[in-house]
Amino acid sequence: KYIKDGDAGTASALSLSTTRVGIGTATPERQLSIVNDGDQALMSIDTFENSTVLDGSSLFLTRARGSAASPALVQAGDEIGEITFLSWLGSNGDLHIDSKYDVSASITCLAGTTASNNDEDSPGILTFRTMPDSSTTHQERMRIDQDGKVGIGTASPTTLLEVVEEAASTVLTLSCHSDTEAHAPYLVMRKSDNVEATPHLVIDNETLGVVRFEGYDGTDQYLPGAVILART
Repeated sequence: KYIKDGDAGTASALSLSTTRVGIGTATPERQLSIVNDGDQALMSIDTFENSTVLDGSSLFLTRARGSAASPALVQAGDEIGEITFLSWLGSNGDLHIDSKYDVSASITCLAGTTASNNDEDSPGILTFRTMPDSSTTHQERMRIDQDGKVGIGTASPTTLLEVVEEAASTVLTLSCHSDTEAHAPYLVMRKSDNVEATPHLVIDNETLGVVRFEGYDGTDQYLPGAVILART
């Protein structure tokens, strides 16, 4: 059940139980626990392969409803997997060893619309959460939805990138620090005809970019109050 380090003669190698494995600990807290007391705990997954396609090191986090003997499709909103960062708190902690740790941040994958075996698809969403100061609830800061839309401060982005701030001004800052006169912050809007792989020349009077200033009209929509538009 427990293997001692033959060289050092100390109990630091491997512990096995019916359902748990401990490396560096005789009392594993989870199905696999890795402990390095007094130094950084590291885990390495290494691949050596000449092929360039689908042969890199991988870590799989899987989820199904049902049971191991009879798995079932996940449903929209189900948590598929999570990477959680925990900090030791002491007696007020809720998680992990002796319930003395708590969440500092997490990256979570959720099921998007319900997976379909017939369509061979399993839509997914990524959320990024952090714990604010003086709070007991970690909050979602950013989300990438199943359509590739990114929301910062919103869980339902309606455009490729949407940034939302509640009860404060929404500020985006571009900073440049350089002694070279030509260096400066740039905001670039580009337009071509056709597709990205083979762009074509834009035609006369084609719209190159638009900046819209919109206000809420009280009927569940935003209307433009002013527009800056650039054309060829």
